[in-house]
Amino acid sequence: SLSKWDKKMLLPKNLLKNYAKILIVDDQEANRVIAKHLLEGAGFQHFEEAEDGVEALKKVDSFGPHLILADVVMPKMDGFEMCKQLKENPKTADIPVLFITALEDDNSQTTGYRLGAVDYVNKPLKLDEVLARTEVHIHNGMLHFELQSYYDRVSSELDKARRLQQGLLPTKEQLNNINKNENFCVDGYFQACTELAGDYWQVFALSGGRTGIILVDFTGHGVAAALNTATIHALLTEMGQFLKDPVQLMHELNDRLINLLAIDSFATCLYGIYDPEDLSFNYCSCGGEPPAILDNNGSLKFLENRGLPLGLTKEDVFNPPLHETKIKNGATLLLYSDALGEALHTDGSRWLETGIRNVLKNCRKDKENSAIYNIVKVFNKTAVQPIHDDLTLVTLDTSG
Repeated sequence: SLSKWDKKMLLPKNLLKNYAKILIVDDQEANRVIAKHLLEGAGFQHFEEAEDGVEALKKVDSFGPHLILADVVMPKMDGFEMCKQLKENPKTADIPVLFITALEDDNSQTTGYRLGAVDYVNKPLKLDEVLARTEVHIHNGMLHFELQSYYDRVSSELDKARRLQQGLLPTKEQLNNINKNENFCVDGYFQACTELAGDYWQVFALSGGRTGIILVDFTGHGVAAALNTATIHALLTEMGQFLKDPVQLMHELNDRLINLLAIDSFATCLYGIYDPEDLSFNYCSCGGEPPAILDNNGSLKFLENRGLPLGLTKEDVFNPPLHETKIKNGATLLLYSDALGEALHTDGSRWLETGIRNVLKNCRKDKENSAIYNIVKVFNKTAVQPIHDDLTLVTLDTSG
C-alpha cells in the first residue's frame, strides 16, 4: 500500500535523497518551483506537483509519495481537507504531511496538527528550514515503516507459532476417543495471556480403559515458555513406555529437563491415571496446584500436591511421591494452573485458595453445563483482561 516504503528505502539517512519521492501541492506555480528548486539543490531527485487537494489525492495514488509538502489555502480543496482525507484512508494514513503556509495564527497550526500534519514551514521559504524538516520527516517515515514492518512480521510469526502450539494440545478427535467410555468425560480449557503460552496439557489412552492426564506449567510465558511446551510434548511422545507409572514418568522428565531448561526455568507438573474400573486416580504432583474433587453432594476436597518442580533439582533430591485417591460416581476432578487463583479481578482481589474454594462450590456440573464451563464463565466475568498468566483447566467428570 502507499503507506509502505519500497524495500530500497531501508537505507542509511544520507542515501534517502536518491530515492525519496516528494509531492508538492500549491495553487501558485511559483511556490511549487521555489520549493522544488530548494530541494533539488539539496540532492532530492523525485518530485510530483499538484495545484490543489483534489489533484493531490489523485497524484498520491499514482505517485506514492514519501512526503507531501502542501499549502493550506487552495481552491477546490484546501490543505486541511486534503490532509483529513489522507489520514482517514488506511492506505495513505502514514504519509507525512508538512504544511507550507503564510498562516501564522495558532488556531491554523492547531487545526493542522489535529488533522494529522507532522509540521509547518512558514513562507517565504528558507533553505535550511525546508531542508531540515523535509529530511527529518522522511527519515522518521522510514523508521516508522521499519517498525511497522517488524511488527507485522513478528505478529505473523507469533500467529503461526500460536497455531502450532494449539496443535500440541488435545484435539477434538483425541477427546472424543477418550470420552467414548460412558463412565467419564475429560474436558479442557486453555487461555494464553499472550500469543504464546507456557501451559501445556494432554490426555493419553492407556491399556485397560485407563486414561492418563498431564498438566504442565512452565515459568514465564511468551516465546521461551512456548518452546518449552514443545519440548515437553516431544519428550512425552517418545516416553510412551513410562506413561503407565506416574512416578517413573516424573523421574524421566526431570532427568531430561534438568539439562534442557535454562538455569532460571522450571515446570510445575501433575500427571495422573484414572481407572474407571475402581474409580481410582493415582497421580504424582511436582509443585503444581492441588487437584480438587467436587462431589455431587456439594462437598469439595483439595488433594495432596507435595513434590518438587521439574527441572529444578537433580535426581538425588528429586523424589515425588505417588498419591492415591478415589473419584466417586458423579464427582468432578479439577486440575488447574496457578492463574486461576492468582489472576487479578476488577475489584482488585485475587481468588487464591479461599476464592477458588468459594467459586468451585457453586460451579459443579449441572444438567446444562459442565463444571469447566461454569468455572470459566465466573472467572471471565470479573478477571482483568488480558490476564497476566496462562490459564489452563482440565476436568474429569464421572457419571452419576
